[in-house]
Amino acid sequence: MTQTIASRKSLYEQDLNLWLETAIKQLKTGDLQNLNVENLIEELEGLAGRDRRELI
Repeated sequence: MTQTIASRKSLYEQDLNLWLETAIKQLKTGDLQNLNVENLIEELEGLAGRDRRELI
């Protein structure tokens, strides 16, 4: 069975806002098993870098 490119994409790649809402819910409920840690770290690093640039 073949998959379309869209179906292989993660929620993070398909809908960032929905992914963020899902990650927040998982953190609040302690559902760390299903948390997309790699992308969460990437987003937090991006925020930290942006904030650093704004301060300079």
